[in-house]
Amino acid sequence: KAIHQKMATGEIGKYQQHCKVRMTVPEFDQLVSRAKDRNPELDAVFLDHFHYMEPLHGYKGNEVAEMKERIEQIAAIARNNRVELFCLVQLNRGADSVDGPLEMQHVWGGDAMNFVASCVWLTRKHRREGGGEDWNVLDLFHTKTRSAQTDKNGN
Repeated sequence: KAIHQKMATGEIGKYQQHCKVRMTVPEFDQLVSRAKDRNPELDAVFLDHFHYMEPLHGYKGNEVAEMKERIEQIAAIARNNRVELFCLVQLNRGADSVDGPLEMQHVWGGDAMNFVASCVWLTRKHRREGGGEDWNVLDLFHTKTRSAQTDKNGN
């Protein structure tokens, strides 16, 4: 409800949504291109379930090569349409058992994503002292930054 109230007052701009299970890269290209044509002010696209997109043909089980090609094509689509791409992806199995901060190695296809990403944030459920997880709190790990993304100390 709060999002709809903010949209009504113009605080966050217009929001459009499209849902397609197992979307192909050409379908994503067409969707983004048409949306940008209809609304030249479109400046961001969120792609949820990147890993659930239809696999590219010709990779015969080579998921690493297929993932690299897929993310490069999707990044090119975003560049060509002059939109920021926010890609929500799946962590590797077992990433929840990592004691320290999450890193790109904990993302399925992380090498390919790391190559095209300007910045990366990873999240997981907050761990309580003494054990257990807090489902209402997420821990956020800023794992990759652009050169301009630094704190006041240059870190």
